[in-house]
Amino acid sequence: MRWDKLARRVAVGVIAAGSLMGPPFADAQAADAGRVSVAAAALAAPKTHVVQAGETLIKIGNRYGCPVHRLQEANKIEDPRRVRVGQRLTIPTCKSALKRTHVIRSGETLSEIANRYDCDVGQLKQANKIEDPRKVRAGQRLKLPSSCKKRGAAEANTVSDPVDDLTTLGKGWYRAQSGDTLSELAVMSGCSVKTIQRANKMDGTALREGQRLRIPDCGQAAGSPSQGTSAVKRRGGAKTLESLMAGEGFLPPTKFKAMVTVVDFDGQRNVKARRRYGYAKTADDVYGWNPASTVKIYAAVAALLRIERKGFSRKATVKFFGAAEKHETTVEALVEASLIKSDNIAHNRLVQLAGFDNLNSNFFSSRYGFKKSAISRAYETKKWVPLGEAVSFRETPKIVLRERGKRRTIQATTGTSKPKCAGGACTSLLDLSEAMARIMLDQLPASKRYDLSRATRRWLQRTLRAQRKRGDEVVDRLFQQFGEVTSGEVKIYHKAGYSQGWYSDVAYIYVGDRRQAYIVALAGYKGRDSLNRAATIIGKLLANKNIK
Repeated sequence: MRWDKLARRVAVGVIAAGSLMGPPFADAQAADAGRVSVAAAALAAPKTHVVQAGETLIKIGNRYGCPVHRLQEANKIEDPRRVRVGQRLTIPTCKSALKRTHVIRSGETLSEIANRYDCDVGQLKQANKIEDPRKVRAGQRLKLPSSCKKRGAAEANTVSDPVDDLTTLGKGWYRAQSGDTLSELAVMSGCSVKTIQRANKMDGTALREGQRLRIPDCGQAAGSPSQGTSAVKRRGGAKTLESLMAGEGFLPPTKFKAMVTVVDFDGQRNVKARRRYGYAKTADDVYGWNPASTVKIYAAVAALLRIERKGFSRKATVKFFGAAEKHETTVEALVEASLIKSDNIAHNRLVQLAGFDNLNSNFFSSRYGFKKSAISRAYETKKWVPLGEAVSFRETPKIVLRERGKRRTIQATTGTSKPKCAGGACTSLLDLSEAMARIMLDQLPASKRYDLSRATRRWLQRTLRAQRKRGDEVVDRLFQQFGEVTSGEVKIYHKAGYSQGWYSDVAYIYVGDRRQAYIVALAGYKGRDSLNRAATIIGKLLANKNIK
């Protein structure tokens, strides 16, 4: 079974996963912290700190330049929110110990890292026992030989771990790292962008690597838990997803987008409410990112709706009369190939079956919960065009449906709809989340779900949970977090997408022993690992009921 396989991954791969994602993977955390503590002991004796009223582990870590998970390890603290006034904490010399390591960021190469620290690739390979420099991964921690020194910033903390980079904020000063933005620093410090600009007499928002910035004391850092409450920053009395994630040490990757939906059920499993949490107003972004294969959900549902209205089931045979050749298969085979194997040609066929005008005018409408979605051009055109098909979906070939002696012809058409979409497909995390809700939540009223037959709906749900060869990066991490805290059955249904460096996923999480379900929609750049840490943190927050 799918989740048996994932459960085995948790047991076998927990150390490797922990190195990418940090806590709560105890084995990985202990191994990493162990390496650091040896170095720290050789440099200086650890300090002791007595917790004062209003202090949190994040604030204490900022004061001493020490990440929260290292304070947890040094003091054997399982829950970072549970520190008490008067408690004596051992403060390891984190900053000194970390000066000789570098955590690889997404997109970095070994040669770039060697150049940054003024040493050669051979030294890094030897120190880290790397045989193939092309196989380093984002999140991997590299040991830096003593000969390596950071150019132009010898006195700075040379760690590039996105969590550790911001540990000097509590001291009032911060040295900008490559890729930092002023808005990210504002979120992490609890200040506004304008406040940081005024403190540093800045006119614009551009930052240069190594730039020394004064970070004013704006009160509790965004996401830092106040005494007796969960990790929440309040904006006008409302909880924000970005502050919750910042409280777990999250620094968003480039162009990061997220949306979380919490679904509440009553005792009869009826939907009582749906609450949505968008990350920094990114949930309804349509332009400037590539949703890739996540939109294949749309084509599958639209095609299934259309054939059922015509009196056919998913078992129907469908024949496409293309300009160069004919293609015959079943609707069921097309959907499975598109959603499980993420086959682009199968997706293109489903769009043809759905119909250009029907898809972009009727399906992508408020009736079905859509705000700003469209599909206009074919995927994988290098294979598609030689089949005699057009790049634009506007030209639809003749299609014949057959099932149990019944036959129906859909004539070739030229669409007239004018979707506002510059790429092959456009959508938002808000639309993806709504589509997933309408597929998975049978309890929604008929006007709020897709009017598919019960048998087709159940089959579609199973298809979204089928085992895949790849694309489970987000799901694996969500599943691991829930496995840590719940004894109930956990099922996750999803569709991931990857194209041109953009990785996205939309997932529905069922937890058997809870009166809640969750929908998580994420998008990040650059690479298939760009959402790993976000998925871990969101999974942890949901599993521990910190997003309510």
